[in-house]
Amino acid sequence: MTTKPTSNLSLPSGSTPKSKGKAARSATPKTPKIPNLPKLIKDKIYKTGQTRGADDDVIYQNRVGRNSTVLIPYAMWEKCCVPSEANSEYENSYIVLISPEEYFGADNIEAELKSNGLALGVNTLVFYETRAQWNAHNPDSLGWVKATRRRDPLGGNFVARISATTSESGGKINHGFTTTAMKGAGIR
Repeated sequence: MTTKPTSNLSLPSGSTPKSKGKAARSATPKTPKIPNLPKLIKDKIYKTGQTRGADDDVIYQNRVGRNSTVLIPYAMWEKCCVPSEANSEYENSYIVLISPEEYFGADNIEAELKSNGLALGVNTLVFYETRAQWNAHNPDSLGWVKATRRRDPLGGNFVARISATTSESGGKINHGFTTTAMKGAGIR
């Protein structure tokens, strides 16, 4: 039996010599690495966290994360003002969208909104969907500002998603929130 020569240097007390080589590395068991999921499965899992469907200019749709700000039509406010029995509030807030007909057609809309815990520009916006609404109650002539935020305060009074027409003055009108891509409400 042959022995390896040892060094004449002494180690500090409490130290052990470092061994090199494959045998020393395998002495400490490692946790095996979990393999990556195939891309198709990763994509499917990612998509389960989103809603899908409808067109670009439709506000209540289009791959909005399930934890996004909740958009509630004013006509549905009484049914949706409390999210569920289990929760006392929406996780990432909410915005109530009121049509120009509802807003301008009511005798005392500010008092009505207030009695429901709502306020224009705070948690409520006027939502323009048609060119007739835009022409009848143009927010520019009212001195209104487009909404820029998803939470109180919303930074404005309205949001507009109006499709283009073939007439000369019929360009697409998209105001409020994000200005890139303009999918849905622009709330991501």
